[in-house]
Amino acid sequence: MNCFTAKRLRVLNSFEPLHYGTFGGILTRILYVFVGLAPLILFITGFVIGSIVTAQNHTFIQHQIQI
Repeated sequence: MNCFTAKRLRVLNSFEPLHYGTFGGILTRILYVFVGLAPLILFITGFVIGSIVTAQNHTFIQHQIQI
């Protein structure tokens, strides 16, 4: 194994605890759960806000048509 391969393996192996969340204990795993759920929460809140704005715009347009 040459020097480049050894360095590359050392770098790749250093990411393993980060990937599995085995460093830092339980607090790190809890943080990983919140970070992992953040995109879902952002999607849901964005969808709800978008639906509300669309409904308000639809009501406003209907009101303008009646005038």
